[in-house]
Amino acid sequence: MTSEKAVLTEQRLNDWIAGGYDPVAGPPTIETWHSLGSLSGFTIGVARYRMTADGEVEFDIDVDGNATHANSVNFGTTLPTAYRPSLNRHLPLARTGNIGAALTDQASRIFISTAGVVTVLTPTNDTASFGTVLRMPL
Repeated sequence: MTSEKAVLTEQRLNDWIAGGYDPVAGPPTIETWHSLGSLSGFTIGVARYRMTADGEVEFDIDVDGNATHANSVNFGTTLPTAYRPSLNRHLPLARTGNIGAALTDQASRIFISTAGVVTVLTPTNDTASFGTVLRMPL
């Protein structure tokens, strides 16, 4: 019979292998997802990030435009220093839906600055869904 302590230890090992320790809190705190906060003009399905065991930051983002947003909108949360890239990063953001006559063919993307600001860049007032799951090297 497996003891409760052994099961807990095995689970913590599996958690660490999957994501490592939280770089802000340090061991023994296992890394979990952190919220990117609010995003003006969008409905958020999911907007989160975490550090992977190999030292990259993983983002999981799924948002819907509500026809009242600017083409450049920052998430409400600034990344802590341990999660910030050493260079500004432009990362892909998928888009679903039709491009209307008033919309441009602007490529949707995520911009992550060295200051830790995460920005969604999309056509202004677009009601499409935007999303990505990706890893960013520091």
